Amino acid sequence: MYKSICFIGGAVAGLALLAPALAADPGRAMFLTDMRGCLECHAIGSKSAGPSFSAIAARYRYQTGARDMLVDKVRFGGTKHWGERFNMWPQVVVTEEEASVMVEWILQQ
Repeated sequence: MYKSICFIGGAVAGLALLAPALAADPGRAMFLTDMRGCLECHAIGSKSAGPSFSAIAARYRYQTGARDMLVDKVRFGGTKHWGERFNMWPQVVVTEEEASVMVEWILQQ
C-alpha cells in the first residue's frame, strides 16, 4: 500500500513539473502565432506594425494578472496600451486555449 501511495505521489509530482513545459510548447506557440496571423503585425525582437513580442514580455512578464489580460487582449482587442499608434484588433477565431499558449510563449521572449 505504501509503495502504491509513493508511486502515485511521484507520478502526480512529475506531472505537476511537466505541466508548465507543456503549456509553453514553443513549437506549438510559433505554429499558432503564424497560423492565426500574429506575425503580420508582430515580430519577436523588433517593432513592426505592433510591438515586438520581446517588448510585450519585458512590459508584462512580472505583472500580476497580465496573462489573463493579454489573453483577453488577443481575443477581444484593445487600444492605447502602446500609445495612440497601436490598436490590437479582435482575433475572434483564436480560442482561449490558443491565446493562453501564445501568451505564455510571448512572455518567455
